[in-house]
Amino acid sequence: MLLKKSTTLAVVSGLLLASMAASAETVKIGALMPLTGGLQSYGEACLNGVKMAVEEINAGGGLLGEAVVLQVGDTQTKAQPALDAAKKLVSIEGVAGIVGALSSGNTIPVAQTIAAAYGVPLVSPASTAPTITDLADKDFLFRTVPSDAFQGVALAKVV
Repeated sequence: MLLKKSTTLAVVSGLLLASMAASAETVKIGALMPLTGGLQSYGEACLNGVKMAVEEINAGGGLLGEAVVLQVGDTQTKAQPALDAAKKLVSIEGVAGIVGALSSGNTIPVAQTIAAAYGVPLVSPASTAPTITDLADKDFLFRTVPSDAFQGVALAKVV
């Protein structure tokens, strides 16, 4: 597990440096959020948090001295629009990494189809499906919340 994290950190650092070399003034980061559909309210709130983080990073001098530019894609709370938006973020906008998606049903296909294929890190703040743990994503998918498998065990201890 530690090797996976170290390897991925090296890959992410390389991608960010490559992105900065391509554009000596900015680093593009993508946000893949449900701005329409059933999870719209969560998407809007999460996007506001991402925007605040970008503002804070830029106010502090940017990422390694380069300004961070946020590119946004709407998943519409559906898998195919999530794939389309992620592909646009990567292949057209040229993002170095993506924050999102917010649901496992969107995150899993994006990780397997876009992140793995293009070598772009995907960090989900809300995807909890246990299958994500062993997903065939070439180690480009990360999540900041525990799996449902762990949440159930923790809840059982409380109840």
